[in-house]
Amino acid sequence: MQNASRRHRGWSLAVAAAAATLLAACGSSSSSTSSSAEAPSEAPASSAAAETPAASESPSAEPLTIGYIQTGPYDYYVRGVDGANAAAPSLGATISVFNSDGKPEKEIANVEDAISQGVDGLIVFSVGKSSLEADLAKAKEAGIPVAVLYGYDAAIEEDGLVFIQAPVTVTGQQAGDWVAANVAEGEVAIIQGALGRGDAEAYTESFTAALAANPKLTVVATPEASWDRAKAQAAMADVLTANPDLAAVFVQNEDMALGAVAAIKAAGKEDQVTVVSQNGSPDGIAAIESGEIAATVAWSPAQEAQMALVRLVDFLREGTVPDPTLCNTPTVVVTADNLADAQPWVPTEESTAFALEAPCGS
Repeated sequence: MQNASRRHRGWSLAVAAAAATLLAACGSSSSSTSSSAEAPSEAPASSAAAETPAASESPSAEPLTIGYIQTGPYDYYVRGVDGANAAAPSLGATISVFNSDGKPEKEIANVEDAISQGVDGLIVFSVGKSSLEADLAKAKEAGIPVAVLYGYDAAIEEDGLVFIQAPVTVTGQQAGDWVAANVAEGEVAIIQGALGRGDAEAYTESFTAALAANPKLTVVATPEASWDRAKAQAAMADVLTANPDLAAVFVQNEDMALGAVAAIKAAGKEDQVTVVSQNGSPDGIAAIESGEIAATVAWSPAQEAQMALVRLVDFLREGTVPDPTLCNTPTVVVTADNLADAQPWVPTEESTAFALEAPCGS
């Protein structure tokens, strides 16, 4: 990992731009005004942004425009936008959202559009590795710093200002540890998210490694379901047909987990198959309360977007280079015994204030 001084040199153009913005702001006598960007049309009615803290920027600070490249319409991505919008006023920023609809070519076009519109910085949640590399190259050429949500790779580390993500080797390990300790024996399946960005692969690898602590458990299937509930339901049905004695399944997000639960119920095996997931979404927490999901590794997309935003704004205003470059979102294993430990997905004033001061997790 590069140290701060080396990374600062790599962002010399962006630092110069940030310094110019800061100098202009100090000479301005106008009041700062900012407002949250309009929520995407696909956001559910329940995802309205919560009240936000009072703006902490000085009245003379120039507002910043941050382009937010949203991966697609799924709830996880919507909640990240909600988090950025909830935190933006307190940071003297506005958020301009570009939805990629899960399409790499649209994502790259969105980055180009954001650059042409003159954004000060970008938060990018990429569809995949190749499109992220293209995004970073375009932003670097334009001298625009990028905070990346997921997709960290040492090969592109110097092209991003900071990478915020749940620790992909840790969350899979936490799920694997729980299954190894709580499922005595039998066959285990893994319903994977979309392959290609690196996080789904890391979840699978770390889960499988942790599961090895219990030699009586064996992974028998690892279908891909692309973070989609319907695809996960179909994949789970196929797994149960091929492995009728299945004892447990690790599903890599809770939207897919609910699809898997539907297939398990349809097969009449809800008392046989233990479901473990990750994310800590409102639906996932409800499924733990109902007993449909046994455990989940929880974190908050709203929190991680806010952690990205504050580091991006600090760089633009003060030239502060984030350290470490790879910043892990805090995570916790949640069961019916500790539901209150999950960070909320719907941002509140309290959770926003906490996220803006949150250190990187381990």
